[in-house]
Amino acid sequence: MVKSFKEYFNKLQELKQLKEYHSCNSTLDEMLEQIIIESRIRDIESDIFYIKYGIENYINEEERTYLYLKYEKKLSLKTLESIFNKSVSTLYRYENKMFKKLEIR
Repeated sequence: MVKSFKEYFNKLQELKQLKEYHSCNSTLDEMLEQIIIESRIRDIESDIFYIKYGIENYINEEERTYLYLKYEKKLSLKTLESIFNKSVSTLYRYENKMFKKLEIR
């Protein structure tokens, strides 16, 4: 189970890397390695399913923009502070509130 947006976005990155690695090595005779990679891919996809669904369906556009800027574009909290006109402590609460919306579902 994913416990934070940071973990969710880290798992998305790991999933992408595993899929790239898996596709690059799909001709190898090392079946055990392929099975382990496929198993890890399934585990990550399972972990991120509900958060991805929640992001798409239960949080508003501003919240999605915040997550995109923080985790995809990797903007600093100081930069986000000026973009959203909220203090850093308010941004932490803002993110926790978003995540709690998704945990309830």
